[in-house]
Amino acid sequence: MRLTSGLGWRAALISRGLRLTSDRPGSGTEPESLDRLRAALDDALRRERDAVARAEEAGRRLHLLIRISAAAGSSFDYREALDSLARVLVGQIADICAIDLLVNGVLERVSVVHRDPALQEVADRIREFPSNLEEDTVIPRVLRTGNPEVQSLLSEEEMAGMDRLDERTQLFRDLGLVSRMAVPLTARGRVIGVMLLLSTRPDRRFAQGDLELVSELAARVGLAVDNARLHEETERAVLLKEESLTLLDTLLATAPVGLAFVDRDLRYVRINDSLAAMNAASPAQHIGKSIAEMVPHLAGQIEALYREVFQNGEPVLDVELSGEVPGRPGTIATWISSYYPVKGPAGEVVGVGAVVVDITERKHTEDELRAVRRELTEQLEDVTMLLQLSGRLTESLELQSVLDEVLSSVVELQGADQGMLRLYDPESEELVAAAWTGVGDEYLRILGRVPARAGVWGKAFAEGKPFISEDVESDPEFEDFREAARAGGYRAVYTSPLVTRRGDIIGTIATQFREPRKPTDRESRLIQLYALEASDVIDNARLYRDAMETHERLEFLAEASRILSGSLDYTRTLRHVARLVVPRLADWCSVDVREEDGTIRQVAVTHKDPEKVKWALELQERYPPNPDAPTGAPNVIRTGQSELLPEIPEELLETSIGDDEDLRRIVDEIGFYSVMVVPLVARGRTLGAISMITTKESQKRYGPKGLAFAEDLARRAGQAVDNARLYT
Repeated sequence: MRLTSGLGWRAALISRGLRLTSDRPGSGTEPESLDRLRAALDDALRRERDAVARAEEAGRRLHLLIRISAAAGSSFDYREALDSLARVLVGQIADICAIDLLVNGVLERVSVVHRDPALQEVADRIREFPSNLEEDTVIPRVLRTGNPEVQSLLSEEEMAGMDRLDERTQLFRDLGLVSRMAVPLTARGRVIGVMLLLSTRPDRRFAQGDLELVSELAARVGLAVDNARLHEETERAVLLKEESLTLLDTLLATAPVGLAFVDRDLRYVRINDSLAAMNAASPAQHIGKSIAEMVPHLAGQIEALYREVFQNGEPVLDVELSGEVPGRPGTIATWISSYYPVKGPAGEVVGVGAVVVDITERKHTEDELRAVRRELTEQLEDVTMLLQLSGRLTESLELQSVLDEVLSSVVELQGADQGMLRLYDPESEELVAAAWTGVGDEYLRILGRVPARAGVWGKAFAEGKPFISEDVESDPEFEDFREAARAGGYRAVYTSPLVTRRGDIIGTIATQFREPRKPTDRESRLIQLYALEASDVIDNARLYRDAMETHERLEFLAEASRILSGSLDYTRTLRHVARLVVPRLADWCSVDVREEDGTIRQVAVTHKDPEKVKWALELQERYPPNPDAPTGAPNVIRTGQSELLPEIPEELLETSIGDDEDLRRIVDEIGFYSVMVVPLVARGRTLGAISMITTKESQKRYGPKGLAFAEDLARRAGQAVDNARLYT
């Protein structure tokens, strides 16, 4: 597109920079002056041609778009229009153009054009080989993926591999193909066809620049074709014509290249429709007006660039500018602009030509791509990290090792100050601390066991989703546990449920922070993914532990049965059983039997430390059991009913101790934690009782499952005692 036309204004510019010699009679300089004038004119024309050539190069795409638009709208029949389009393309870009469209789900070759009419008949044979949509060849591939393809040079091997059909391959060889390019025709988010461009000349090899240009053309052509086909189904005559005209107007109005020429006063001399539209005014409204008058909000940036060109006489290229779009307050756009000096005959800059391209959409796309790239990078890093952490999880099947590793990894992922992993205990319906870090004994005493529906831990467990308390001091959900949080020394907590892939919620994992804090979305995503993987590993470790415990208990019962049947001295036998119980099942074990006269005699007491056994025997002498005691072995022997205290209440200990300070000291030293007492029963009679006790040191907690096992052992022992008594 030319910025100027005619010679009148050129001569005017030349005259501004050319000082003619006076032609007074007798001066003798007229031929010399004419020569200088002619040279100056030639120089000016040359400079103008250079400037116009640069402007024409900048507008080349727009010019081709107009031709393509004209070809697309040259007929109401889109097949004829595509044929015209193909003829334009073989004249400008390629030697052969073939266009395929999807028509009712079938790929139809609607146009094939060769630049050489003499070879058109050969090219027409391409119609005989329509592409199969299931083939992995270039046209079906572009149609499926929507991605353009370019191949600058086709080798002999590539020619042979273009298709599995020998006849078609031979045809392509006959045509002398050198390079090929295939671009999708898209409209409204759909791929509706493929444009195949072929080169048969060695000096014409398609490159990336050709692909970008043809892709831009194809995008507009695809929309035009789709519109034409839609209107052909309804109002073929009138509406198709209107669509073609609308398409042409749209192509011209949205062309991304703006052109302008300004004088030394920074006033517009010429401007095209595209740039005028960018400035929200008509071309006529620009002429004679200054930049400051037409785009006041951008004048500061733009005028400095024009002045730089005027001052240095050198172009300023590819300057990126951003600012508010004229006429659209609050809307920010980005442009790439280049500024070229236009010089007079004496070399002075008489004006500046500008080329402006709106790259707002491209910038948005680049920003989106950067965001996607950043997100993909983060996801790759996260996946790598999760794989490493998951790999560490599989190093052991020992439950406590797995729990410690899970907690350590989660604390590391979030950079937390503290952490606690709780597992659900169905027997007590509590969430029980199974692993912890950074918390003190007092906090563990208060919140080591919490009801399964209590606090944020209970909410996470009950609802199966994470719960965040950014600041426990202001979070109403934490009101009942605020003092405990203060004792624990944290202000924020993030709790995630441990959910297996079967959907079972087996516990929670909480990370705690000394300062108010909200985890990032990335942290939350990582924790949830890791917790999902860890939950299954924990579940497997628990199953393994349960299987091992079952195996150990069966072995224990087998060994106990062997001991019980090995002697008729039941006192000795029961002592063996007590030693077998410690430390497998208890920290302390005692066995009491009821004699024939109804008195209760302790026949065994065991602890892993022999000194403590001696101490316990002395204690038994100082504090003999009360046969009428409401709890403990006397009560179990009287009632035949087992007793289970999963955790011995402090109130019960206080009641038992009373004011006896020596006894208090002894009880504190032992550190009773959990106890169960089971009866020795045979033939419907209670013969005695086995007491099993754990201490605060081991914190082993008895439950219904442990009680059932102990009762099984006691039944076997009761039968052994009964048999021994029968034979003595």
